[in-house]
Amino acid sequence: AAIDHLVITFEGHDQHLNQPRPPAVPVAELLDVVDRTVRWLPPGEDDERPARQAVLVEHPLQPFHGNNFLPGRLGGPGPWRFDRLQLDGARAAARPRSDRPRFLSERLAPLDDRVVPLASLVRFLEHPVRAFLRTRLGFYSGEVPEPLSDALSLELGPLERWSLGDRLLAVAAAGGDLDKAVAAEQGRGLVPPGALGRAAIEEVRSVVAALVAQLEAVPQANEPGRPLEVNVALPDGRVVVGSVPGVHDATVVRAVYSKLGAKHRLRGWAHFVALSAAHPELAPGAVTLGQAEGSSADRPRLRLQMLPALGAGEQAVRARALGLLVQLVDLFDRGMREPLPLYCATSAAWAEAVRQGENAQDRARQRWSSPYDERGEAYDPEHLAVFGTSVDLERLLAEAPIDGEAGPGWPSERTRLGRLAVRLWGPVLDHEELCEL
Repeated sequence: AAIDHLVITFEGHDQHLNQPRPPAVPVAELLDVVDRTVRWLPPGEDDERPARQAVLVEHPLQPFHGNNFLPGRLGGPGPWRFDRLQLDGARAAARPRSDRPRFLSERLAPLDDRVVPLASLVRFLEHPVRAFLRTRLGFYSGEVPEPLSDALSLELGPLERWSLGDRLLAVAAAGGDLDKAVAAEQGRGLVPPGALGRAAIEEVRSVVAALVAQLEAVPQANEPGRPLEVNVALPDGRVVVGSVPGVHDATVVRAVYSKLGAKHRLRGWAHFVALSAAHPELAPGAVTLGQAEGSSADRPRLRLQMLPALGAGEQAVRARALGLLVQLVDLFDRGMREPLPLYCATSAAWAEAVRQGENAQDRARQRWSSPYDERGEAYDPEHLAVFGTSVDLERLLAEAPIDGEAGPGWPSERTRLGRLAVRLWGPVLDHEELCEL
């Protein structure tokens, strides 16, 4: 039906990754016919080219791409776009690239706050760089919510599986009926239908059942849980305030569906230290339960972190707990002035290797990045925001300790990453008991 012109469009590149995408089969066949039936010799050239190049125009995805503003590049004699703002962007993109400057030219001023929220301290320990960006700069990275999908789910992804397991574990750990919780999940419509959904739920349920069974074997978990307030005065006049949830008798008990990783251990440690400093008369302990590496639905393997009381006698517990809490707050203060080279799992691997007399760089490198795919802390959105791209561990190790990171209580590691890692994890490794079940 076309008389003068026929325009056929298709998505030639992925909108997110910019990777080439093949056209639909009818369009691909049409282009093949054009190549076989037409000869094309570009003006001023001696060699023929595939005829599709004469009729196929690739429009860039970005409005600031240079081809949008060069005459004749996108099928017409003149430029395709006339937006001056985007033209400025195209010119900027065409300039020679300079080296990325340091994220901060100098450290920020210390926080002027006499109250240190326990929740903020825990968030810092779990992800120091993220806590700095959010608290001091108001910068949130990698937090774009996934749009709701109306497609029929045929399998559970890792995040959906974790969410399902976390909800079932919360119900079961609180003494709820696991069967009713499973029925409720099926009614939510977020799991695959029919046999596919039942199989996915049963896989998650088997792990939850193993966690609950082990949790029930912890004597303190049989006591009713309650939150306890924390209000600890530090020697410099500040106070640490907050609440420690899940205190059963005098023990902080927590179960997670995830693999029991470094951040879970640090959360348990921070709550344990804060509770010991606030209520030394209880001589508190802590138990954190999760999955072990290599755990599966067929053979659930669990990992347990136990933190026994810091000592005997109220005064001894208070003194030791206060010293440990001051050390954590000191790291928090440093981490609120700059992105510290302190990276939870990577730093844990470094400190554990030092403790065991192994090669700390090799152990830390396994947690920082993978040579085969984009896994590891190097690819966390916050770390990419600070460094601009994923960096090798060797670049991080080039940073030497600064003034104030030596002396009593500081380890003798040569690198700043290693010194901060052992400073944070040394007391944890001295005190915690880890076992696999």
